[in-house]
This record gives sequence, C-alpha cells and structure tokens, in this order.
Amino acid sequence: MEDLLIVSAPKSYPQTLIEDLMTLPKAHFTVKRTKDIGPYAGIEWAIPTVVITYLTKPFFEAFLNEGGKDVYKLVKEQVKKLIIANRENRYNLIAASQSPDKLSKKYDQSLTISLKAKLNPKLHVTVLINDNMPKLQADAMLEGMFQLLQFMYKEFNKDEYGAENPNQRPEWYYLVANMETMQWELLSERQMLTRYRNIKTEL
Repeated sequence: MEDLLIVSAPKSYPQTLIEDLMTLPKAHFTVKRTKDIGPYAGIEWAIPTVVITYLTKPFFEAFLNEGGKDVYKLVKEQVKKLIIANRENRYNLIAASQSPDKLSKKYDQSLTISLKAKLNPKLHVTVLINDNMPKLQADAMLEGMFQLLQFMYKEFNKDEYGAENPNQRPEWYYLVANMETMQWELLSERQMLTRYRNIKTEL
C-alpha cells in the first residue's frame, strides 16, 4: 500500500513531537528526516516550514472508498494531533540588516508546521496554520479544513477538468484560516501578496 501520509522533519527535530504518528500502521505513513533548515529571507509562505505534512492521493482515495474510511479517519485524527502539538512551537525568521522590510510585519501563520495536498496534477494546495488559532477551537477548524480538501479533491477530479497535461504547470493555492469568521479562505499567490505585503504609509 502506498503511503497516505508523509511527514518531513529535520534530523534534529524532537522525536516526541511526531511520536503520535507511531500509532499508525507502518504501511500508512512515512517520516522523512531532512537537513536542518538554514536561514531564509523572503516571502514567508514560500519558505518551507520546519515540519511539512504531505497528504497523498491514496489518502483522499481512502475517503472515497468505503473499505478505506476507517484508515482515512485514523490518519486524519493523527494529523490533527500532529498539527496542534507542533504549532505551539514558535520559530522566527531573521532578515538581513540591509533589508529589514523584506519580511512581512503582518504574517501570522506558523513557521513550524504546514500541510500540503496534491489534489490534482493541476491543483496543489498548501494549508497554513494560524499561530493565533484558539486551542479549544483548533480541532473543529482542522476538521473543517479536511472537509474542504475532500470537497475540492472530488470536484477537481471530475471528467470535465480533462486529462492530465504533462506540460501544464500546476496552480498553487493556499488555505488560510480567517480568525474573525473561523472559516477557511482559499487564496492565490497574488492574493497572499496583497494580504501580507508591507504597506508604508505617509505621515
């Protein structure tokens, strides 16, 4: 069986923060240890978080397969635990002294953990986890995120979207939680730039 879940974490990252995954059957997930992330300066959401959770095509297919729904539910619950446990760790980016305005002053998403889903060869989604997501509401918010990803997977794999074109670059979108409405928003890269860019005001 192909992995339903792949978790990427640096070799130095504490095992205790990913050990809940060890309750999953080994055939359903892989933990990849990577090199420690070095210094970055630039667009925060384009920078890899310390831990990245990849949801694979078999993960979404398991939801659609009656016989695989128990496995899907088990993996989903462990991913929610993984996100909630890891988002409490905080990392900061440091910009070069020559370019202090390069990093967004408004960025409020976790630099510790994110989730990536390849919903279709034409559509890839990165889920950003808000640092300010209330702990008591995190489980319900993440459940809503999974429901939205399921819906998008089903919709974008219908026949009307056509066959895969190997020369077509996939579109990247971002799921970002709106902490006022407690709903998820799907944003393009341009919309992300608009939301988080630094805007200088005249005094």
